[in-house]
Amino acid sequence: MTQNWLIPGIIALVILGIAGSAWLVRARVKIPGTFRIKKLSAEGIDPASEKIISWYDQELGQLGFEKAGDFEVADLEGENLHRVFVHPSDAVEAMVSVLMTGLRRVPHLEFYTKFQDRGSLSTDQATVPNYFEIPSERVIQRFPGLKPAPLYQVHQKKSREMIAQGARPLLLSKDAIFKFIEQDQQELLSYQVKRGYMTTDSENDLIRPTWKFSFYFIIRNLDPIPFGISPVKLISALLSSAAIMFSLFALAKWGNLEGILPGMALTPPQTAYAAGALGAVISGVLLGWVIQRRAFLWAGLIALIGVILLLNNLFPNDWMVILIAAQAGLVGNRLYESRLTRSPTRLPSQLMVLIVLIIIGWMMLSGVRS
Repeated sequence: MTQNWLIPGIIALVILGIAGSAWLVRARVKIPGTFRIKKLSAEGIDPASEKIISWYDQELGQLGFEKAGDFEVADLEGENLHRVFVHPSDAVEAMVSVLMTGLRRVPHLEFYTKFQDRGSLSTDQATVPNYFEIPSERVIQRFPGLKPAPLYQVHQKKSREMIAQGARPLLLSKDAIFKFIEQDQQELLSYQVKRGYMTTDSENDLIRPTWKFSFYFIIRNLDPIPFGISPVKLISALLSSAAIMFSLFALAKWGNLEGILPGMALTPPQTAYAAGALGAVISGVLLGWVIQRRAFLWAGLIALIGVILLLNNLFPNDWMVILIAAQAGLVGNRLYESRLTRSPTRLPSQLMVLIVLIIIGWMMLSGVRS
C-alpha cells in the first residue's frame, strides 16, 4: 500500500515545492530599473570584504591591469561590492566582485571584452550559475576556480579567435569605465524585459521577475550537476558513495547481522533497517562533503536504486532510507560550508532533521517481526 502512494506523493511534493519557490522569487526579487553605479571610497568598504577583494590587486597588476576603483550598484539588495581594473593596451576590463554563496563571501573574477558590433566576450571563474538570459552575441566562458593568470590566457586566446573572425574590440579607459559598465548592464537588463523574463515597474523604477524567470531561476538551482565540480571528481564521488551504500545494503540483505550483533534482541526488519540507514548516512554525508552542492539529489537517487535492487521487501518502510540518504547529503553540504565559514549556523537544523528521520523510521518498525 505504501508503494502505491509513495511515488505520486513525492512527485506532488516536488511540484508544490517548485511552484512555491517560484512564487517567492516572483514576490521578493526586485532589481533597479535604471542601472546606476555608486563609487566607493576605501572607508566605504568593510574590512572583511576588503580582505577578500584586495587579494587580486597584485595578481592583476602583474598581468598589466590598472585599478580604476570600487563601486556598488545603487539600490540593489544583497552583497554588492565590485572592484574594476582596465588593461591599457589589451582593451580588456577585469572586475572582482564579492558574492554570497550560502553564508560565505567568495570572490568572483571576470575578464570582459566588448566589441564594436555589440558582441562581447566574458571569461570568469564563477562558482554559481548565471540566472539571466544571455544574448547569443555575448560569449561566456566559465572556469570555476581557475587562477587569474591562466584565466586571462584563456580569455586572450578566445579574443584573438574572435578578432580573426572580424570582431573589433572597444578601447577602454579608467575615466570612462564606470559609464561603460552602466550602459552595458542596462542593455542586459533591457534584454531580460524584451525576452519576457522581467517586467517593468516604471512607477518605482524597478524591474520584477515574471513567472517565466521565476521557474527558470528555480530550475537552474535544481540543476543536478554541481556547479564548479569537474566531471571526473563528480563521477568518482558518486561511484564511491554508491560502493559504500550498496555494500551496507548488501550486508542488510545477505549478511548474518543477528550473528554480528548478538544479544541486541533486534528483529530482522530492525537489523536490516539499521544497516540500510547506516549506509545511507555515511555515504550521503561523505558525498555532500566532496561535491559541496546538490548532494541531496544524488544521494537520494543512489539510495532509490539501492532500495529497488537490495532493500526491497526487507522491511516495510524501506523508502525511509531514501529520505535519510538525501538528508545526509544535505548535512554533508552544510559540514563543508561550516568548515569554510568556521560557523556551523546552518548545520544544526539539518542534522536534527536527519536524526528525526532516523528515529521515525525506527519507530515505524515497532511490532514488525518479519
